Formats: sequence, C-alpha cells, structure tokens
Amino acid sequence: MITLDFETTSYADLKKVGTWAYSEHATTDVICCCWGVDDEPVQEWWPGKNRKKLLGSRDRPEDPDDGMPADLWRAFRTGHLVEAHYVAFERSIWVNVMARRYGWPVPPDHAWRCTMAVACYYGLPASLDKLSRVLGFSPKDPRGERLITKYSKLYLKTARTEIPEEDLRSFVAYCAHDVRMEQSISDRLGDLPERELPVFLLDQEVNMRGIHLDLEGVAAATAVVEQRSGELAQEFEELTGLQPTQRDKVMAWCVGGGVALENMQAGYLKELLEDGDLPQGKVRRALEIRLRINKASTKKLDAMSRQRGGDGGEPGSRCGVQLVAGRDGPEQYFRARLDRR
Repeated sequence: MITLDFETTSYADLKKVGTWAYSEHATTDVICCCWGVDDEPVQEWWPGKNRKKLLGSRDRPEDPDDGMPADLWRAFRTGHLVEAHYVAFERSIWVNVMARRYGWPVPPDHAWRCTMAVACYYGLPASLDKLSRVLGFSPKDPRGERLITKYSKLYLKTARTEIPEEDLRSFVAYCAHDVRMEQSISDRLGDLPERELPVFLLDQEVNMRGIHLDLEGVAAATAVVEQRSGELAQEFEELTGLQPTQRDKVMAWCVGGGVALENMQAGYLKELLEDGDLPQGKVRRALEIRLRINKASTKKLDAMSRQRGGDGGEPGSRCGVQLVAGRDGPEQYFRARLDRR
C-alpha cells in the first residue's frame, strides 16, 4: 500500500470552487508530497528536490528531473494500491498537477483507497485529527494550520508566495506526520468490507466522470432569479417601507400589524402561513414575499459555475447537476419553475 499526502498552494479558494476545479486552476501547485510504501520509512518530495538544489528552490516544474521518485515508481509499477485521507483531493492533484506538470503516471481507477471512507463506514469522525485522537494516535501537527494559512491560501491578503527554507522544512515534516497518522489508521481499520468496496469504487468512477453542466441554462436561471428577486423586493418595500433584510425592523412592523413573530426563519414562517391562523392582509403578504425571496437565491447556481470542470462541461466534466431547458427556451423554463414555488 502507498499512503500519500500532498500539500498545495493556490489562488483558488478550495472551499468555494471544490476539489476538481481547485486542482485544475492555473495557480495550483504542490508544495510538497510525502508517502510511505508498506512498512518502509516515509519519503519526501518537493519541486526541485531531485535536482539537489536548495530546499526552498521553485525551479521550472517541467524539468524532467522532477519526475516520479524511484521508490514510488517501483511501488506503482508493482501494483501497489494508493490510499489517502479524503482521496478525492489527492487523486485530483495527482491527475491535474503531478501528471500534467511533472509527468507522473496516474494509478488505475481501481487502485485508489480512502481512510476517510473507511472511518465513515464505521461511524467514526471523518476529520483526520479527530479520527486520530479517537483511535488513540497522535494528533495533527499544530504547525500545519499556520503554514497552510500563510502559504497555501494565496487568495488571503496576508499570504506569501515565497516559502523560506525553514518553513518549507516544517511543511514537509507536517506532511510526513499526516502520512504516518494515516498509516496507523489504515493498519487499525483496514480496508472497506468486500461488499462495500465496489460501492466506493463506483462512487469514484461517477465523480471522476462528472455530469454535464449547461452554462447557458445556469446563466438564464440566474437572470430570471435576479429579476424576480428585484420584483419581490420592490413589492415588499411598497408594503412595508422596509427592505426584506431589515430583520428587526420587519418584525417590529409585523407587531404593528397585529402579528408578533418569534423569529424570521424560513421554517417558522412557512409553518405560520400554512396553519391558516394568519389572516389575509399586508402582514401575510409581506411574509409570503419574504419566503419567496429566500427561495429565489442564486447561491447554488453560482456554486455550479465555480465548481465546473475546465473541459467545457462535456462528458467527463467534474461539475454539478445538468440543467435542462424546456421547449420554450431556458428563461421560460426557469421562470415557470420559479413561479411554481
């Protein structure tokens, strides 16, 4: 078994764009990689290491000397499986950074394993740090969060693009420690049961294939939602003299109309309107509008666009659900769906 971990840097925000789009981003690169093969000592790699230059060197990534290290290559060639904690991230980085930029061959689809998936199967914490603590192993290296914030998240104003030698050594040590944690977890929990492994591999296949995302449809839906949201907000202001986002003032306005609200949460307002105890009038209409505005959000549509793969959304795109326009065209389709809400 090859247990592997990457530490990366990018101007892309991983939480916003998702794993695959992050790995495809032009600025995403590997800071270092650590791995352990079976019971052998954990090994280290970073761009430029094989050229025997200073540890902090960030030379041309396409240099052939940055190819896969010999021991990892031997394990790869002899059919070793590759495991990581949340393997979707390591697999994406391997495919889109290590293979494309550094020439590493990609393991076959059936060779990937995930210690997080095994932990979740047994009802254990998914977080590597929490899982390690629960199993009685050493926790994550506390230096890691500082290093990641400082050098990995380049979109932060305080981030730095140049890593001093001392901090790069700390990064490598942090990465190696994670690999040893994952090895200990793997030894304790083992692989998924035989009946579950095909399900995991199918999940990997489905996610690597992705689903076509119709950007024209997303744009049409966004335009309709924004237009309808504006219309609803205008009607709300005409009724109340307030903006829908002015929570406390809206609640006070409702009290003036004879309705004391406990809160403005969607679930509570929906239940209040469905009970039938709220009479027709300005307050009821204002609350109905408030609920519709909450539903008329482009957040999910924006997330689809951000997380769309770079292959144009054709089969093989790692992206969200496919949006299919009606026969009258995308705008009419989405407007009809919105009105039915």
